[in-house]
Amino acid sequence: MPTFLTASNNPLINKHFVYEFDNLEGYKARYEAWCQSEDTIVYKMHGGPFKGRSAYQKAFYQKLSDEDEIYLVSWIEEVGTSVSLCMNLKEKTITGFLSFSPGHYRNWEVFRGDKWDPETLDHWRKLGDFDNKPVHRIPYKVYARIVEITEGPGDLKARTEADPFF
Repeated sequence: MPTFLTASNNPLINKHFVYEFDNLEGYKARYEAWCQSEDTIVYKMHGGPFKGRSAYQKAFYQKLSDEDEIYLVSWIEEVGTSVSLCMNLKEKTITGFLSFSPGHYRNWEVFRGDKWDPETLDHWRKLGDFDNKPVHRIPYKVYARIVEITEGPGDLKARTEADPFF
């Protein structure tokens, strides 16, 4: 039975992952993510269509298997993208599902930047404002190899209480 993880039972907290996609829209993409706390993930994209994007999100963590080191990490971004990553720490793989708005999917370059920059965050929020209308979604499946697992943020910037989620 899946277990929702909290600060007291989440072994992912303070783990830093570097992972690579072999073919993400024709790009070899290197990403890194840090599970900063029981409700925050911080990440940066070093290659691929979103190269240079740095952000943090309110994350939800689940342990999917008691015998194996398999976790589900999910979040929703300001621009409306939904992300769910199934992380198999034993096999060092990530299988995921993303759901993009058509504008996001077709215009990668406008979604780059640093979320800690107020102008970038405002821009992303405007791109994600769908006026509560149903929005067509483009599903996208991903697979990556985890190349490194360490403790701490690495070079990633920590989210503070002053940094808003949305």
